[in-house]
This record gives sequence, structure tokens and C-alpha cells, in this order.
Amino acid sequence: MNLRDLKPVRRFMALGVRTRRTVLVCAAAVAICLVLPFGVFAAWDALLLGGGRARPQPEGVQPLSDAGRQNDTACILYNCAHLLGVDPARADVYEGWTEQPLDAAGLAQARSRCRTVVARAEELGLMPLWQAEQIGRLLDAPDCALTAVTAPGGLTNYSLAYNDEPVSTPETAATPETAATPETATIPETAVTSGYCWLSVTLTADGTPLAFQWQDSSLPWNVETPAEALEEALTLMGTESFDDWQRLDWSERLPDAGQCAYSPQAQLYVSVNFSGGLNITAASMTQQEFDGIYGEEDSQ
Repeated sequence: MNLRDLKPVRRFMALGVRTRRTVLVCAAAVAICLVLPFGVFAAWDALLLGGGRARPQPEGVQPLSDAGRQNDTACILYNCAHLLGVDPARADVYEGWTEQPLDAAGLAQARSRCRTVVARAEELGLMPLWQAEQIGRLLDAPDCALTAVTAPGGLTNYSLAYNDEPVSTPETAATPETAATPETATIPETAVTSGYCWLSVTLTADGTPLAFQWQDSSLPWNVETPAEALEEALTLMGTESFDDWQRLDWSERLPDAGQCAYSPQAQLYVSVNFSGGLNITAASMTQQEFDGIYGEEDSQ
């Protein structure tokens, strides 16, 4: 069917030249008005979360220090908390995140990004090689149910849940008493169990993790977290350069909190623990917010 035979087209062609020109100009203006906001929002997100750029200062909120403004992770978390209202550790569609369907290419990229972070965590000593390999097997499985959600500024969360996954578990990891750290003994071939596994990783556009959770139902809870795990977690997130980290002692109020610290320069609170796997979270909070939550008895 010829477009010229359509009734609306015939009516348009019957108009005078000037009238048709006016209609086309108006239609173009409407189209620009509909499309322009998306470009503006994208540019605004880049301004908010781009490293090394000037950022709008939220009214009534303590500004970041010069050192904090030079660190991309501190800036992103600051803007998430005070400008965007997005929590990297709560990547839910009801919390400001948008579901992102994964096609074959997207799934391959998601697997690669997750594997890179897991390999880096293993390299730093945050998890043993056998756990990293276990996650790799789940990611490479043909029925891998990896999902993705996105948030402003290029943030992406990948999550993967798996039931009845056969896992090789060290005999020394059977109880909290025999598995005080994740670097426990070698894996016996006969120690095979099945259970529930869950991975959640929130990454920046350049692949820096802002939150990392790996849970395996075969691993013990209430596991002691060694002191060096904090430095390893800070390195993983790119915040190890701050020299004012204050270690917090939660042993009285929250015994299984793991290793926690606060940096006034970065305005960051970071925690890492090995309960049931590996859990790393970071939150931006001003000094005033920190003082209102944590007392002197919590500082080491």
C-alpha cells in the first residue's frame, strides 16, 4: 500500500506549502521536547558521578574533603546518598533501580565483569581459590540465571541465586571453630554438600565494586574476620589511599559485624565479614551522621 493513499497523508498534502512547513516545524519541536530530557538526564548523571568533576553541593550537607573529591568511589557513594537517593547495597527495582534484560552479549559481559571482581577478591585474599572457582562454575553454567538492574550514573548490580549447587567444602570449614578465616585448608574430594548460593555485586561504570555479597549455605556463620580483611576490602573498592580510617570495635554490641571502619575524609563507613561467605558494604555518611550513630566506645 502506498503511503500517499492514506487519508491523513492526503489531507496533509492538500495543505498549502506554508501550512505544511509550519506543521513540520511544530512536529519537530514536539519530538525534540520529548527526546531532549533523556539526553539532559544522562548528562546530569555523568556530571554527578563522573570522577574529578565539580558536583552540585546538597544544601545543608557537609561537603567532601579535597581528598574525598579526588576519589571516584567516595564521590559516587556521596552522590548516591545525598543527590540520587540510591543505595548500592540495596539494588532493588523498588529502591530506584531499573531492571535491565540481558541478551546473549549482555550476559557474556555480565559474566566477565563478575568474574573479574571475584578474581580480584581472591587475589587480595578475601576468599580462597576454591570459592572463587565455585562462583565461576555458577556463572559459566548453561542455565545461569544472572540478572541485572541499573541505576543513574552507570551503576549496575548483578545477582545470581542457585539452589542445590554441589560444592566442595573443606572439612575444616564445617564449624565456626574449625573455620576462623576463609583461607582454610585444602579441599578433600569427598567433602561434597549441596545448598543455596547467592551472589550480588554492584559495580561502577569502570567495574569498581561498591557492594559485594556472596552467601553459601554450606559455610558457617559467626566466623572471625581477620584484621587484614579490612585493608583488602578497601583496596578492592579503591579507597585504600585515605590515611584517616578509624577502626570500630563492635564486639560488645554486634559480635558478628566483622571488621568496620570510618574515614572522615572520604565520609565512608565500610564493613567486611565472612559470615556465610563474603560481605562487603560501604555507605556514605557525614561526620555528624557518624557521630550520631557510633559512640566513642566503638572506636579502637
